[in-house]
Amino acid sequence: MPQYKLNYFNAKGRAELIRLIFTQAGQEFVDHRCTREQWPEEKTDARRYPLGMAPTLEIDDAVLPESIPIARYLASEFGLTGKNSLEKAWCDIVVDIIMEIMNIAKVFFPFYRKETDDAKFEEQKKEAFEGDIAKKLIQLEGILKGNNGGNGFFCW
Repeated sequence: MPQYKLNYFNAKGRAELIRLIFTQAGQEFVDHRCTREQWPEEKTDARRYPLGMAPTLEIDDAVLPESIPIARYLASEFGLTGKNSLEKAWCDIVVDIIMEIMNIAKVFFPFYRKETDDAKFEEQKKEAFEGDIAKKLIQLEGILKGNNGGNGFFCW
């Protein structure tokens, strides 16, 4: 069995999905969390952070960057992606829709905020949540209802 080491900050963020997959699979892993103060030095380790960013997953001597590819890899390794190619495709569809929602919504988090006028910012937020994000949530609801009438999971 491989040895896993997840490298991220002392936060949920982009690594939380990975932690949840490990937990669901009952798989032990090292949850290496660095502080903001440690990060400037830590990210200089090109082996551990080949793209200069976190999260990364060390699998024995190999390293994977990027949260969603890591999550997809682990879900596949632990049999959490469906029983056949069609079910796996539906899992990918759900993940991709959720990622689209996150990409729309992230501009409203303080770290990404560019709009300085509070009134304009609130209007942009309202338009996004009532427009594109609402459409994506309706898509997810349709997928959920399409699987056993919504009595279960997104994917079979």
